[in-house]
Amino acid sequence: TGEVSVYDQGGFIELFGLTKETFLEEIQKLKDNLWITRGTRAILVDFTIYNANLNLFCQVQLIFEFPAVGGLITSSIFRTVKLIRYVHTFDYFVLGCEILFILFILYYTIEEVLEIRYCKLSYFKSVMNCLDIVIIMLSYVCIAFNIYRQVQVDSLLGALLENDQHHYSDFTFLCYWQHEFNIISSITIFLAWIKVFKYISFNKTMTQLSETLAKCARDISGFAIMFFIIFFAYAQLGYLTFGVQVESFRALQYSM
Repeated sequence: TGEVSVYDQGGFIELFGLTKETFLEEIQKLKDNLWITRGTRAILVDFTIYNANLNLFCQVQLIFEFPAVGGLITSSIFRTVKLIRYVHTFDYFVLGCEILFILFILYYTIEEVLEIRYCKLSYFKSVMNCLDIVIIMLSYVCIAFNIYRQVQVDSLLGALLENDQHHYSDFTFLCYWQHEFNIISSITIFLAWIKVFKYISFNKTMTQLSETLAKCARDISGFAIMFFIIFFAYAQLGYLTFGVQVESFRALQYSM
């Protein structure tokens, strides 16, 4: 995804060498064979760096776009993620916590299934019960991605070690979904903390807070609707007025 458009996986690929001399020779060969023509719309340079001291992968994508009106627009994407999960002693402690988390999720899944069978449709009348279902579903998504990531990283690293030096292992897909996984994990943790209100309702102060929020929920909802209508109107005004002149307003989502 660039500043001008979104590009699929079509196009031509060139793998560069590991030395400066080889790199310059291949660049000159591309120039001689007119690699860049009037029909070129974008050039994407992808490479991945691994820092062994920090055990972090940095997937870099440099984008050079050629709009139809002429000129050159540059952009870049940097994704720093930890793909090799279990290296140090503390990492294996985290592994133990993850296994414990899976056991808890399995236990609560069975508990919720039994509760649904007993309460039928009345189970879904409680907001906390619906929240439990959402948390369990998001937890299974996190567990599935954890397993998938471990398998794919082992496969990519194995292929990288077995093949010659010119083999390119593409970590773009994994790094992108690792970023999305972090977002899903943060949402799951946020919802799990909301569940704390369910277990501290015996406290008088927290009971008053819950009752206050319940009584003013309709007023807060009405205010939120009016606020977002006005907020969206201002965002649309900025986008339509400054969208072609100011980069910060180049799209509606950036204007918001």
